[in-house]
Amino acid sequence: MQREGFNCSWNLETGTFIFAVTNAIVSSLGFIASAAFTIYAIYIQIYDLNHPDDEHNYHYGAFTSGSMVMTTTGIGISVAFAVILCIGICQRKAEYVKWYFVYGVAVIAIALGTVLALVMFIIDFYGDEVMIYSCIALSISSLLFALILLMIRATYKKFEREIESTNHYGQLLTDK
Repeated sequence: MQREGFNCSWNLETGTFIFAVTNAIVSSLGFIASAAFTIYAIYIQIYDLNHPDDEHNYHYGAFTSGSMVMTTTGIGISVAFAVILCIGICQRKAEYVKWYFVYGVAVIAIALGTVLALVMFIIDFYGDEVMIYSCIALSISSLLFALILLMIRATYKKFEREIESTNHYGQLLTDK
C-alpha cells in the first residue's frame, strides 16, 4: 500500500542520525575538556592545602571542585545518551531512541527551570544584562532542542510502526 503525498522518512532518520553523531562528538569533546579542568581544579586545591604560605595561592575552594565534578558527570551522562541514540538509530531500536527522547524532555525541563530561576534572580537584583542575555540564549537553545526532540519522537514512532507491522505480518503468516 503506497501513501500519497510527500514521504520524508529517509530524511527524518538521516537528520536524526546526523544530530546523534554531532551530539556524540561535541559531548565527548566537552567531557574531555571538563575532565581536564576538573583534574586541574582538584590539583590546585590540593596544592593550596599543601602550600598555605605560597604567595601565588589560587584558592578556588571546595565549591569549584565539586561543581566541576558535577558538570563532568552531567556531560558524561550526555555522552552516554548520545551513544544510545546513535546505536538506536543504527540498529533501528525504537526503545533506545525513546530513552533519548525521555532524557531530552528531562534536559529541557531542567533548562527551563534554570531560566525561571535566573529570571527570578534578575527580578530580585534589577537586571544584569549578562543574565538577561543568558536567559534569552538558554530559551532559544531549549526551543531548538525541543524541535530536534520532535524529530527524534517521529523517528522512534516510525521504528515502532515498523515493529508492529512486522509483528502483524508474522502473525498473519502463522495464522494461515
